[in-house]
Amino acid sequence: MEEKFLQPQEAIIFAREKSTYYKRLYRSTHEEEPDLVDVPIIYPAEYWKSTRDDLPSVMTGPFTNGKTFCTSGPNDKLEIVHLSKEEEFKISRARSIIWEGILDPEKLKRIANIASPHDIRIGFWDTLNISNGILAPKFGVQLFISNEKVPAKITKEVERFQPSLLYGSLSDIFRISECLGERNSTMPSVRAIVYLGRIVPKDINKSLHAAFPNARLYAPLYDKPQIGPLATPSPLTTGADRDIDPIYRVCSYVSALEIVTDDGTVIKEPGVKGNIIITHLLRRLQPLIRFPIGDVAEWIDYNARIFRYCGKASTKVKIANTILDYSVLNDIISSVMKTDVSGRFQCVLRVQDGRQKLVLRLAHPKPQEAGEIRHKIEKALWSTSSTWKSDRQADTILNLRLEWVKDGQLICDGETGKLLEVVDERT
Repeated sequence: MEEKFLQPQEAIIFAREKSTYYKRLYRSTHEEEPDLVDVPIIYPAEYWKSTRDDLPSVMTGPFTNGKTFCTSGPNDKLEIVHLSKEEEFKISRARSIIWEGILDPEKLKRIANIASPHDIRIGFWDTLNISNGILAPKFGVQLFISNEKVPAKITKEVERFQPSLLYGSLSDIFRISECLGERNSTMPSVRAIVYLGRIVPKDINKSLHAAFPNARLYAPLYDKPQIGPLATPSPLTTGADRDIDPIYRVCSYVSALEIVTDDGTVIKEPGVKGNIIITHLLRRLQPLIRFPIGDVAEWIDYNARIFRYCGKASTKVKIANTILDYSVLNDIISSVMKTDVSGRFQCVLRVQDGRQKLVLRLAHPKPQEAGEIRHKIEKALWSTSSTWKSDRQADTILNLRLEWVKDGQLICDGETGKLLEVVDERT
């Protein structure tokens, strides 16, 4: 079995040698052993296009044993991932080992799984042990109960079972705690609750504390399909009179995780939101190096590698060397025009005389001060994006253009009818 990359530099060197995609991407990187910040961040749309048009280019060797995952990305574009059997085993095993470090399996031998009828045959340990089977306690029993039952019946069965761990959606577990509260009962046998969800509202938090006084609350792993566990949740204290948003510690065994601004600047300061970029240390067949996974986070403690997940990233607009955030453009345009343009504009990318151009197409009557509005938006881009400024100074990007159209003239997806936030006319 091939070893994992111990350092991101090893992944960079390996991918540059074995993959034509990374050779092209790193053609302007001259260091023999570059650091992460020395190589460019992948633009996902271009990467996934390579997997569709020239799949061997993103691979480092032949695919002979494993699984192919074909998923639907933005605008219904196909995203293709090959995972070797060894890589899938390592990712699955990492997931199990992480939970084993968080929870003591030998003390949590009675597990109550509350799930939909469709998922009722797959319990907490089962989700971790697919492909490796290393974690389930040697002696243990699991209760599987459908969440379609009325709350009182679910609560009665769970009480009778006396679980040490509860596993299910936050809403299902909350229903049990409410039932216990109505009867002034508690379930002291529960030592851990693993819930499916994110933020725990304060009313739910207080209810869980009253119903399960000995339990610690755990959010799910910060985990991505075909990528694996990227961070582990810290236990949440129940009973606090406030909403609880889980925080995570980076799992350095699986990936090197960065948080960066839209122009690629690495963030180390706490409380500054940015895009999550990962370099995978287990995937060798189809490497991921400085790949944006579409989420936003902020550091709580950079040195301790603890961060807070802040939600999904908005659409990115890549033009020349500049990457702009669609939501930031929305805020800039709305501020300049003094009206909310959400859902009423799209970015059109064009090439003119060998140089690239950004056109902001707005479904709005053309105002008399259209020229002044264009100038203010351009000025705001210069102040918010260093790469936009440098690309404009180098004449790599032409002057910003505004295009005013009638309602209904913005281009939408032919199947879903959803607004296309970016229309690329460069090819």
